[in-house]
Amino acid sequence: PAKQGTGFFISTTGDVITNRHVVVGAAGAKIKTVSGKIYEVKGVVAEDKDSDIVRLKTAVPRGASKPLPLSSSSPQAGQRIIVIGNPLGLEQTVSDGIISAIRETSRFGTVIQITAPISQGSSGSPVLDSKGDVIGVATLQIIDGQNLNFAIPVKKILNLNPSTGHE
Repeated sequence: PAKQGTGFFISTTGDVITNRHVVVGAAGAKIKTVSGKIYEVKGVVAEDKDSDIVRLKTAVPRGASKPLPLSSSSPQAGQRIIVIGNPLGLEQTVSDGIISAIRETSRFGTVIQITAPISQGSSGSPVLDSKGDVIGVATLQIIDGQNLNFAIPVKKILNLNPSTGHE
């Protein structure tokens, strides 16, 4: 069965960040860029199973990707954010909101609670601050509530260690 998610470029060599649950167990994967080009995923560069994030190597030619800048600031409650994703296959959907809270969870550790809607297909979406810097990766929602959406902080991306394959 095919899964769908969102991701974003983190390097000019075509590396992509997304949620691990989007690709786990897949025999193969492809990415589709904003321009509509489709490329094969060549493998996993690094992953953090506990935080549900993965860095993938793609067949995108060097220099053909535009990496998103990663924020060096800590996210703050009340801060405005934007999420760009593909909810239910509706490509390049932009939603906005705020950071509701920074929470500690037993499963993921620190997470960012956000009000911007994220739906199935938005897993792996970049959560951006008002400067356009990535502050997190959209990961999950609690369906039984309203606006209970969560992102993994960018710090977890920065801590991915390509040499060992995980944190």
